[in-house]
Amino acid sequence: MLHVDRIREAGGHGMVSTRVELADDEGRPVTTVTSTIVVRGEG
Repeated sequence: MLHVDRIREAGGHGMVSTRVELADDEGRPVTTVTSTIVVRGEG
């Protein structure tokens, strides 16, 4: 399942932090993947 953990602005840019929790076929947690996406400002 994808979670949006944080949305913020820094230095004129937008930043979105996400987390994906992956599980096996039986629903047991396998790993967590995090990322931060930067959306450049118009400056």
